[in-house]
Formats: sequence, structure tokens, C-alpha cells
Amino acid sequence: MVKHRLLAKGLAPLLQALFLSFPVAALAQQQPAGVVTGLQGQAQLTRPAGLAPTALKFKDGVIIRDVVDTREKSLARILFGGRSTVTVRELTRLEVREELLPGGGRRDVHDLSSGAILVNVARQLMKPGDEVQIKTPNAVAAVRGSTLFAAFNALLNQSFFAQLSGTGVINIQGQPPLTLTPNTGLNVTGTGLGVKVDQVIITLAQANQILSESKVGKIVKEEGNKGGVIQAAVKEAAALANAVIEAVDKGQGPGQGDQGDKGDKGDKGDKGDTKTDNAPIVPPEAQKPSSGGGCGGSGNIVSNCGFETTGSIPSWDSTGAAAIITSMKDSSGNVVFKPTEKSHMAIIHTGSGAVSSSTSTLSQTATITPGKTYHITFDYNFMSNEYPTQGTQYNDTFRATAKGITSGEGDTLLIQETRNSSTFKTDKGAITSNGSTDSSFSNFTLSAGNGYTDWKTADKTVLNDGSDTSGTLEFKIFDVGDTSVDSAVLIDNVVVEEDPPLYQVFNGQSLTGPTNRSLVEFTDESSTFDSVLAASGSGPNGSPSVSLSGPLLKAVRSSLSVPYSLLALTNNSRLVSTSSDPLVWLQGGDYSLSYKKGTSIFDFWGSKTAVDPDTGVEIGTNKSVTHAGPLLEASGGATVDTQKVLKLDMALLEATAPIINLIGTPNAQTTLTTQQSTIDLIKAKVTSNGPLLAMDKSFINVTNGALINLTSGSNMKITGDLISMFTGSKINVVNGPLISVAGAGSLLDVSGALVNFGGSGGNKIVVNNSIAPTATLSGLPVSATWGGSVNISNPIKNPSLGLISVNGSLISATNGGSVKIQGK
Repeated sequence: MVKHRLLAKGLAPLLQALFLSFPVAALAQQQPAGVVTGLQGQAQLTRPAGLAPTALKFKDGVIIRDVVDTREKSLARILFGGRSTVTVRELTRLEVREELLPGGGRRDVHDLSSGAILVNVARQLMKPGDEVQIKTPNAVAAVRGSTLFAAFNALLNQSFFAQLSGTGVINIQGQPPLTLTPNTGLNVTGTGLGVKVDQVIITLAQANQILSESKVGKIVKEEGNKGGVIQAAVKEAAALANAVIEAVDKGQGPGQGDQGDKGDKGDKGDKGDTKTDNAPIVPPEAQKPSSGGGCGGSGNIVSNCGFETTGSIPSWDSTGAAAIITSMKDSSGNVVFKPTEKSHMAIIHTGSGAVSSSTSTLSQTATITPGKTYHITFDYNFMSNEYPTQGTQYNDTFRATAKGITSGEGDTLLIQETRNSSTFKTDKGAITSNGSTDSSFSNFTLSAGNGYTDWKTADKTVLNDGSDTSGTLEFKIFDVGDTSVDSAVLIDNVVVEEDPPLYQVFNGQSLTGPTNRSLVEFTDESSTFDSVLAASGSGPNGSPSVSLSGPLLKAVRSSLSVPYSLLALTNNSRLVSTSSDPLVWLQGGDYSLSYKKGTSIFDFWGSKTAVDPDTGVEIGTNKSVTHAGPLLEASGGATVDTQKVLKLDMALLEATAPIINLIGTPNAQTTLTTQQSTIDLIKAKVTSNGPLLAMDKSFINVTNGALINLTSGSNMKITGDLISMFTGSKINVVNGPLISVAGAGSLLDVSGALVNFGGSGGNKIVVNNSIAPTATLSGLPVSATWGGSVNISNPIKNPSLGLISVNGSLISATNGGSVKIQGK
């Protein structure tokens, strides 16, 4: 400690020499406050004297009233007064202030108007009466001998403080001071009488993440004056900055008490009032893209995710008939179904004499973090000998749930397939499970001509908005109506990984976007981030959890790479927009959005259901979005590549504008490519004035699935035309129909035309699949099987301006689904 104090004593003349050496006369006349000892990336320095902003450089002096602005992926470390360092995180605005106190002490004030900073204060180096303050628009933190992280989100008017070591005192107007002890944090939202204050636990993992993300990497070196007094002063200042951090680290690492002066054993604090029921909304600047990597990636918290560790299903708990197998083969030994990931997969099945109570389960419990967003995906193939010959009352069910994650709504339903809810194929002969790694397993056989869904990917975004530290993923298959006819499901490639969005809003919280502006905006930029917004549950007193008066995302001539859903509204969350601008607005540029398998740009799901009067089946009633404009608009020759655009799961959407609006230029088409069905409804309802999709000089390419897919009793009612195509627009669908409607009660009802061709003509719809047509209606081949029905009148408006080419079936209605196109 003596070494540190000697350094502090000798710093003043060095800093004075350093600052007086700068060419700006105003700087030499003002009191020096700090020096930049580390810089990564780019930052801007704005002087109070009205000078033009300049680039912040390594060894720059910082004076009173200076403003530091850091850019994306940039950090700056500033040494103040030989006793504290401030690490300014990316996308942060910090103003430097200083106040003289009675008795001769000095108060360093770090005025944080947006972004995040990490402050290290070495108590051993503080002079009597000195103070360090962090000031945000709605709170003031007093720091003396500790490490404190502070962030302010201007959009939410929210401050977040995390005490990593020592103690800190937080002052909030109109409330008594609150003392933070190690491993505690504080969330302050709003001001005045409406201020909301929540204390939270800071885990060791969170503390270490804050510290690791606040390390300055590559230092930008001084290019000139290698041997002069400036270089010597900077070198000494940098050494002192490290000494400050070392002094804090040695005495006060994360999770320890304030060591204080000699003889002080540390203040452990009172943690009795700490609450974890409302985790903090992490500000955008604190987020980093996840490592991800799929089943075998470092971000997956599921053990034995691909069932490659064989035996009696290691790492998983099971009941009934459950095993790891290598394949399913026909009677000639040919492989019919193989794993989607490597060489093994799991199977669970029902059946007389095979399992107790005709129910089998496979589950795993893993550690999760409160206040985090997770993305869950898995591959499955549901097979049932009940389909199609057994009656609909025999309705064997496969169900996947996540338990212990969201609060107040019980288990989270991930997927449910039943004998009469989805699209089945019946073109296989008898196939039997093969290569079981458990000799006691009773094999499953899918009989010739019975139903299977083929491999599908389920996905869901979930927020751990409670205080749970563990969650359970469960797969279950069970008989309904009988115990004699067997059903099974194959499972593979199970992934649960963290998805840190730029904004996350938890049950009981709310977010209000900037007035008449985008929540997130890019112009001529390249950026990678996990997702824009995830929200769970309703806002305060049942109000909307998200309120916008502009787009959620606007990007102009930019390149964005986003692996997860741009917008996830989960657990009955609601977004209300007063703007008619597109919710996601892309003007030129290249965009890889929601490219992780199974994801969608818009992922809306609820849990409240009611019987729909049009179909007599239960569907979702949660109105996820109220918005007068398109959900997605791309223009100016933009190219968009995604898995899906919209997935609506047990939810309701009332569209007054096209869900998708694509506008090209005279010289460049705007292009949208979806790897799966473009619009996917599961037990959901959409009403629209039409068109649902509007295209002008644009191209949609669906590589594996339908343009529009309705299952599980979903209902889509369009009062106008379904699709509008102008001036050389094209839709290309491969390995699927243009429209697929499956499951009892599923209905597409269009009062207008299937498509309205317009503009200068040259429009085209091209569909290729292996679905055998059962009828030709108005010149269009369609398939209606196993209780499905298709009725079409006048499907094309302005047929001279476009054509429809089909190899296979244009429309598929099966398993009780129906399509009505009236052409009015």
C-alpha cells in the first residue's frame, strides 16, 4: 500500500506537466481532472469552450465539463486524481465534473446521461474529505473505496447500479438513502412520485461478466514524442491507473466486503430486504452477441443434446418407453428416418403393455439465470398409428414444455402435436426403431400407411422473469381415448442458449420508445447483435409492456446480422404503436435476420384461449400487436434472408396494412428469402383488410415450406385480396405449397382474390412440390385430403398481367383444414 500512496503523492506535478504541454490554450488554463490511460476503438471528446468535437486519444488530458462519447465496440479508461479510474463502456456519454467541498475536500462527479461505466475507487489512495459520485438523471451514487457499475437507459428513464465490492450509497429524490453491499444491485425507474426502486442480487457470474466486458484490450499507442516529458508522464499515469485497480482488486474483489482502512474488517451489510422478483432491464450498451453454436456449441446449457453419449439416456431423466436409437428402418433394412444431428437420436412412445398408463417422458433440468432471455429449439418427428384410420376422438398427443422459467403463467408450452392438429404424411411402409442403446427398450413400429409429420424444428423465446435458478425441459407423449394404438416421437438437436436482446422487458415493467423516432436505427452501418426486443407478460396494471410512436427498427443501406427473433412478444406481452410506419423498416442494404434454425423475425405467443365462433375450436386470444402499418417493409433493392417472417402461436393479430410490404426499384428487385414457411400460424387468428402481402418489383423465395401455413385450428380471415403483385414481382415456393391449411378447424377465408396482378405485368407465382392434386379448381391444382376442403371462385384478378405455374399442388388442405377463396 505504501507504493500506491507514493505514486499518488508524485502524480500532481506529472499531470500538471502533461496538461500544460497540450497546444490548446484554454486547456492549459483550466484545472486538470484526469488523463486517458487506455483506449480501445473510437471515442469523441467535446470541450465546454465551444470547440468542435475531436477524436479522443490515448494520453489526452480531460478537464472539467469535458464530455466523452464512446462509439460501438469501444472503451476508454480515464484516471482521476490518482485515486480512481472510470472505464467508459461502448455507446456511453459521460460528462466530467468536480466540486470543492467544505474543509478542502474534492468531489469527482461522473455525470452519466446514457450508457454504462465501471468505477474503481481505492480507499487507500483517497484524501480525507474526498468523494467520488456517479450522477444519473434520477439517482446519485456516492462511492468511497469500492467497485461500482452504473448504467442509464434514457429511453426507459432507468438507472442500474451493481455493487461489485465495498459499499455504495444511492440517493433518490424523495426517498431515504439506500446502501448497496457486495453482490447487490439497484434498479431505479422514473422520477418523482412515480419512481420505482427494486433491489436485486448480483451473481458472481454477472459480476465477472461486467468486469470482463470492462477490460480495455488493445491500447492505442502515442505515435510521437517517444522520449519526451509527455510520454514519461503518461507512462507514470498509466502505471498509477493500474495501481488503483490493483489496490481495489487486492482488497475488494467481487463478492467481498469493504476492507476499509487498516483494522476495518469490512461491512457485510444487511441483505434482508434484497428482492429478486423484478430483475433489472439491462441497457442496450451492456449486451453482447452470444457465442451460440447449436447443439454442440459453448452457449448450449443442455447436456447430451444430440444423444451421442449412449446407454440408458445419460444426463436425461425418463419414464415409460424411452431410448436412444440410431435410425428407423423398413422391412428391407433401409434407413427411412435418421438423426438430424450426428448419429443418434431419442425416441419416446406409448402403447399397450409398453409403458405404465400409456405415458412416456424425457426431461432435463439445467441452471438458468433470473433476468435472462433464452432461446429453445429442438427437432422432432411425430408419428401416430392412429392417423388416419382411427377416429378423431383417439387423439394421441406429443407435448414439450419448459418449467420454472416464466412467472405467473405456469409451464411454458413449447409445442403440441396431436393426431388431428397438423400435417401428416402417409406414404411409408412399415418402419421400426433400430439400434437402441438400451436392451430393455421395447421397439416402436409405425405401420404401413399411417401418419408422420417428418422432421420439424420447434423454437421458442422465453424470459426468465421470475427468481428461478433452474428450469426443466420436458418432452411427453401420451394416449388419448385408447391404450392399444401406439404413437411416438423422435427428438434430436436440443438447444437452450442465452439470447441477450438489446432491450428486454419483464412482467410488470414497461418500455416507451422515443417520440416519433425508431427505437433502434442504422444508416450506412454494419452491425451484429442477438435481437432487438424481448418482452414477457403485461405492463403495470395490465397495460401494454411496449409503447412505440415510431419503428422498432429502421435500417438504411446497412448490413445487419441478427441470429434470433428481432421482436419476441411472449407470455401474453403486448406492443402498442401509434405510428403507421413499418415496424421493421429496411431501405436498401443486406440483412440476415433471425437466421437461427426455427426462428422468425416476429415471434408472438400467448397462452389465453377461447372458442372461435367461426370454427368452433379453441384459439389464442392475446392481441400481441396493435399497429397501423406493415410489420415488415423492405425497399430500395434490399435483400432479406430469414427463417420465417412471422410466427403467431396462440395469439391474435389484426392487420390493417400488409404484414409484408416489398418495394423494388426500376433497376433492382427487393428480395425476401425464407428458409421455412414465411407466415406460420399455430392455434392463432389473423384478420386483415388485405392484401396480406404486397409486392412491387420484388421477389419472395420460399425454400422449404409454404408461403402461408395454418395449423392446429388457426383461422385467417381476409376481407380483400390475399396477395398483391405489381410490375414483374415473383413468388417462388420450393418443397411446399403456396398455402397449407391443416388440423381440425383450421381455416383460410378470403373474400377477395387469391392474387391481384397489377402494374406493367410480368408477375409470376411458381410452386414446386410433390403433393399430388386431388382436384383442379379454376385451372389451379389443389389437394384436399383426410377431411380437408378447398373452394375457389375467381382466384386471379387481372390474369393478363401475371401467371401461376404449379408442379404439384398450389394449395393443400388436410386433416380437417379448409380454404375458401371467394374472389369478390
